[in-house]
Amino acid sequence: MAIKARDSGDVDTSASQTLNIIIPANPFPKLPETFTGLFGDTNSPWLGTMGFFNLTLDGDGSFNGYLLNASGTNLFNGQFSISPSFATYASVTTADYTLNLSVNASAQWTEMISGSASNATGAWNATLQGYLPGYSDSFQTPLAGDYHMVLPDLEDSAAGPSGESVFDVLISSNGVAALAGYLADGTFVSQAQPLSLAGYCPVYVPLYGTNNGLLIGWLDFTGATPDSVSTNSALMWFNPAGATLLYIAGFTNSSTPIASPYDSTLANLMGFGSGTVILSGGSLTTPITNAVTASNYVITVDPAATDGLSLYLDGTAGEVFGSFISPDNHTNYIESIILQGEDFVPGYFIEANTNWYGSFILLGN
Repeated sequence: MAIKARDSGDVDTSASQTLNIIIPANPFPKLPETFTGLFGDTNSPWLGTMGFFNLTLDGDGSFNGYLLNASGTNLFNGQFSISPSFATYASVTTADYTLNLSVNASAQWTEMISGSASNATGAWNATLQGYLPGYSDSFQTPLAGDYHMVLPDLEDSAAGPSGESVFDVLISSNGVAALAGYLADGTFVSQAQPLSLAGYCPVYVPLYGTNNGLLIGWLDFTGATPDSVSTNSALMWFNPAGATLLYIAGFTNSSTPIASPYDSTLANLMGFGSGTVILSGGSLTTPITNAVTASNYVITVDPAATDGLSLYLDGTAGEVFGSFISPDNHTNYIESIILQGEDFVPGYFIEANTNWYGSFILLGN
């Protein structure tokens, strides 16, 4: 656009001047959109230094959002500035944090936001990262389907539950991953978050009442069979000291989850016809093993078993549940999930009288 400048009044005494104004193209062609993601201080991972964020970016580069962590909810808003390369930057301050954000709005749009969240009082600085939803009703994901997932147990059973946490993850055609299941101490968890185009999904679930615990991390869905999440995936389970009565000292379980697709129409749901049940941890001083066979959705325990083990297979949900009697004559209840293609059924058990939790594994022969 060109503008001509003139002298004031009726007579021009100066030569005509032309001012050229260049208006750049809108660097936010895909917006408004909402980023979801996580922030965390990897040097000092704990409830107060890790959290979830949601940021909605408008077509003019303005944004608003919120952060969630142990200190509660912090709202923020701001405006991205535009550099010549269309990498946009912003710095905003909330009640508890300073945020430094960056998003690439160039022609090679990355669909990712990154930066940091810092807290001067706590003297920590956390890395922040999030993604736009990658799919919609009109652009459906090839990752859609039902997946079963477990979070491996703690290596030290004295520190926390020795069983496997079990989850079902249902990914809809528009790319929303709905996670629901049980941690290995019987705590129910659920959430629903969108997948990024690359298959990333943030997990953020507060536990044990207000700000008393946390399940947090990233899942990287590949859609492969049987390993449906990559080794880039990682979840951290925080149980702070005093949050629960049983594990009064608290614990942290950080591990890579295992997942596989689940197909309830298969004739052999577990992938094997005979196997071995291994029960360990909890109040058991020594592991208990039992031989089992499976046919026509029925699991039969070796009649020689002396612990009263009984198992039932729910083919629709893909679960194996049941009970057994421990040597101290207490009833223990089993919860587990089928990992098709992995040749084992992992889970946990709870002793009804003492609330001790142990490990249940059914291995295929």
